[in-house]
Amino acid sequence: MDDYGDCWPVDQWKHIVSVTDKNYSNGAQFGDPIVVMDETLHFSSYVNSLTLWRHNAALPDYQIYNATLNTTGAVYDLSVESWPAGSNRVTAIGNETDFSQTFGQSSSTITLHPEGHEYNDIYIGTADVPMPPTADVDIKLRRAKGVLVVFLENIPESADNLYVSVNNLYAAVDGAMNYSGVTSVTKEFEVTGTEMTMTIKLAPTVDAGDSVMNLTLVDANGSRDSRDITTVTINRNEVSGIRTRIEPTDNDGSVVYVYVNGEWNRVTPLHVTR
Repeated sequence: MDDYGDCWPVDQWKHIVSVTDKNYSNGAQFGDPIVVMDETLHFSSYVNSLTLWRHNAALPDYQIYNATLNTTGAVYDLSVESWPAGSNRVTAIGNETDFSQTFGQSSSTITLHPEGHEYNDIYIGTADVPMPPTADVDIKLRRAKGVLVVFLENIPESADNLYVSVNNLYAAVDGAMNYSGVTSVTKEFEVTGTEMTMTIKLAPTVDAGDSVMNLTLVDANGSRDSRDITTVTINRNEVSGIRTRIEPTDNDGSVVYVYVNGEWNRVTPLHVTR
């Protein structure tokens, strides 16, 4: 164990991690399939794992450790007794299960969609904790992603699997919620009927612009029917929705509605690529 020298009593100061985004900001108006959480529940109801990354500018080391969550506490009490003197930058990441894969130590960023996968509902927050302590510290965890809900109707009976792809998404985020990079995400679903509801956790659209959602249907023989459905904007801690009905006889190939500002608005689909 590293010897950090003298330690200071910290009992008079509170050092906690709390959850700010317990629900999506528009989750209640969206309705099913978004579950609205009771915001008085304990900490681990919203964040089921917590990874802490501590760096002291005066030392070369980076300390990474997993917190043991109390299943009844409203916040996580942060233990700082053995930290070194000076300013300690603490980044807390919720719902992180493969820290070695997603954390860039040189850039202090978390990769939100490793290898183009959906990955987890990541929470992140940061604060400077001085030693000796001089004040209370509350690291507030905010949700880094939004969620896209896709309602798909009239799926061909020949389809076995389908893929939903969304492009022009941020690739990484740091503790101060600054986004960087560009990526795309693809998620595979097994076809379970002619109507399906699918959800995908996604980083925000780059510069609050447009992302394109692509749908690919695959039948038992491996034949693929791919179509760019529409543009959509993903925002942090918000729900975005697309409702589309596949119309094989329609020149556009589908009838599409996008959920914006609490209303479903019909839009002109993009194009179908056979």
